Amino acid sequence: MNRLFCCFYQDTYVNFMIKTLSFSIALVCISMLSWSQGPVVFEVMLEWSEDPTVVEVPHGKMGFKDASWNHGIPSWHLNKEVPLGSNSVSFALSNIITENVSESDLTESQKRNSKADFDVKMHISSVGRQSFLIASGAGLRKNENGNYERLLSVNLDVTLSNIAQAKRTVTWSEHSVLAEGEWYKIAIAEDGIYRLSRSFLQSLGVDVSSVDPQAINIYGNGGAMLPFENADLRFDDPQKNSIFVS
Repeated sequence: MNRLFCCFYQDTYVNFMIKTLSFSIALVCISMLSWSQGPVVFEVMLEWSEDPTVVEVPHGKMGFKDASWNHGIPSWHLNKEVPLGSNSVSFALSNIITENVSESDLTESQKRNSKADFDVKMHISSVGRQSFLIASGAGLRKNENGNYERLLSVNLDVTLSNIAQAKRTVTWSEHSVLAEGEWYKIAIAEDGIYRLSRSFLQSLGVDVSSVDPQAINIYGNGGAMLPFENADLRFDDPQKNSIFVS
């Protein structure tokens, strides 16, 4: 007896948009040692000014070149290409040089949002076959004595590493269900419950007189966008769907 198989499908098209942001700052590399020889040291130097013709000062009375502003706090940024494959970064701050700032030179927002440290952050970002060290930090802080300070310079002692990532074990089907049987594709426009009548099957060219209704199966993977992460589960073959035959 012939067996009839039906496969639901729904095509999905995915567009990806990649936005790249670049930041610049006056950086002096005080060590040209290769990454493999240990920490690489970068000196960040902030050129403060109160002259609006020299630097942009949207908040308060002072700013520095190429600063970005967040809640009134000026921040510096570093973008440095690193060896491909680097996926972990650790760092330490040294030779921190600061200068006291009068409260009268700060806005209420700057005083309220100044943290106890310079809030330095780092991470590794990869684009194509390139990896980059992305670092940033605040230019103002409120020290443990309650005084406000601005950062003049700091050394970033950066160490990169490559931490092994757990590999996903993939098990492939030995034989595809598509290898045998008689298949028909049925497109659906939206989610829902569908009834396949005798007349509908006949319209597909099926000889319903030779088909056992109990041998009919529906396969499909529920048309949806493919997962963004490669490690997420993906079926390698159409999955059998639950149906009711009457």
